[in-house]
This record gives sequence, C-alpha cells and structure tokens, in this order.
Amino acid sequence: MSGVLLVAFLEVGHGDSIVIIYPDGSTATIIDTPNSKLTFDFLEKHGIARVDWAIVSHGDSDHYRGIASLVANLHNSGVAVSKLGYIRGDKSIRRENGYKKLRRQFAEFEIKYGIECISPYSQFLTGSIASSGDVNLSCIFPHSPADVDMAGDEPNNWSIVLILEHENYRILLPGDLQGKGWYRLMSKLAKMGKSLRADIFKLPHHGRWFAGGPESLALSNVIDIVDGSIGIVSAGYHDRISCPSPGTIHALKKSKRFSRVLCTGSGKTCHNGKRIKSIPSGITLGKSADGISVPCAGTIIVRISREGIDICPSQKDHANVISKLSSPICIG
Repeated sequence: MSGVLLVAFLEVGHGDSIVIIYPDGSTATIIDTPNSKLTFDFLEKHGIARVDWAIVSHGDSDHYRGIASLVANLHNSGVAVSKLGYIRGDKSIRRENGYKKLRRQFAEFEIKYGIECISPYSQFLTGSIASSGDVNLSCIFPHSPADVDMAGDEPNNWSIVLILEHENYRILLPGDLQGKGWYRLMSKLAKMGKSLRADIFKLPHHGRWFAGGPESLALSNVIDIVDGSIGIVSAGYHDRISCPSPGTIHALKKSKRFSRVLCTGSGKTCHNGKRIKSIPSGITLGKSADGISVPCAGTIIVRISREGIDICPSQKDHANVISKLSSPICIG
C-alpha cells in the first residue's frame, strides 16, 4: 500500500522480533528474532525482496538466537540482505558464548555473502541509518565505547535504541535498555536539546519493571519522558519472571496519556490457567510461537499513513481476548 509504513511486533513467546516494511512494500528492516522461521515466513508472506538492515539490539539470546539462520535463509531464498548491525560489547558478553558465536557468523557472512557488518561507533551509531521518502530510522544509543563499557556484564544497558519516524509520528524501539542506560541516553539528549517523545513506545525488557537509583532512571520516569499514547509489550511465558510487571502497567495507567497497551502474549501475572479455547472470531490464540505461552494481542501490526495510526488487533477484538484471561492487568 503506497505511503503506508508497516511495523510488526511478532508474537514469538518470550523475546523480541520487529519487522519494519517501508512504503515501497518490498524493503524491510529486521530488529531481533529468537525464531528465524516465524520471521522468515512473515517476510515471505509480505513479498519482501530486500532487507536493508538486520539489527541485533544487544547480547541476550531471546533477541539474537534466530538471526544468523534467518540471514542465511534469506540469502538462500534470493532476498538480499544489505547490512548487519550489532554492538561488539566485549566487556559485556563474558557469559554470552552464543553472542560471541554470532559475531563470528556475521564476519563469515561479510566474506561469504558480501553483507556489510556495521559494528560499534561507525556510521551505524551516528544518527540516521535508513530513510525512504518520509520514513526515517535513527539510532540514538549507544554513542561511544564508554556507553557499552558502562554496562559492565549487563548487556541490557547497551541495547541499541532506535526511533522510527513517518508522517510526523514516532515509534521508540529501545531493546531491553535498563535504568543506567536510560540515564546515560537522557543525559546526552538533554545536552543536544533533543526529545525522546514518541507516539508508540515498545516497552523495554518485555515490560519488566525497573526502579531508579544513582545515575539510573526508573521505568516510570522513562514513561513520563516518552509521553506516548500507545504502549507495546513483546512478552510470553517465562519460568523465572512474569512480564509485563504490574508496576509497569500501573505506571502506564498513572501517566494518563497512554490510552492503549498491547502485549503479544500473556505472562503468569495475567493468566495462570489453561490455554484459552474459546476465542473471538478473527483472533488467533491457539498455540503460541514458543509452544508454551498464551498469546494475548498476538502479532501486533501498526500501520502509519497520512490518515494516522491503525493498529491490528482492533481495540474491540483485543478487549474480547483480555476478558478471557484469568487476571488481566493491561488496559487494552
């Protein structure tokens, strides 16, 4: 559809996979995936012929686990992948052997497939990285090796933060950035006189709450600064944590500006019962992408055009799903 920017937050269980399809309808950017098949199938369904960027936001496996096989499958299927974006994070990946392996695979792709690998502090991290007509994708964090070194052995705090703009609307995509990273980002933006305001906010770290502290922002501070109207959480079942956190939803409600919150899946906080069997027409709720989660909004599709923002599922359909959860906390 000419003039329409499509952004999909894929239902992958506990993890992130974001696909941006530009208004030409054939070019995409991929941000993270733990499930290469699901992301590949989505790209194939939408007739994508070229991927300008495949970006790994940071060194957690629920974001990068499927990216290497996805890039290889795209290449073998004749879909050109132009650039791979990632953060080196040498001090922050001591425990992440999988991320070290991914870096080696990226180096092999550069030689084997001719894909440009953009690692830290080159043109990838200096502002605008992609544009198409009125669409602009910018990287606003991290800015320097110090931003990554600051994170220590916590890769969430060097997550790549992106802002996507089209028709005067903004989407903020922060990976899993936590309090110290947000503090550092906001300090830099303040010095530059730039705003973090966005209409749509993909909540960091699957909606998990984090408190503030010395040189660290609380998630409630971030929510107030972003001042958005739509919150999106990519979440699913996890053995050790429950996402989104009730504190996160409370902060969104308290902000009053956020009129909708959509989660791809429901965590233990929202639904402790069996898989939902009775579902409204048009909503796919059955088996989750990870086989254990109970989807809520499922894959969330955002379309931005001159007419405004359109979101699937609709508010009515999403409310029908929420009503079937045992203890829903969202504000669908």
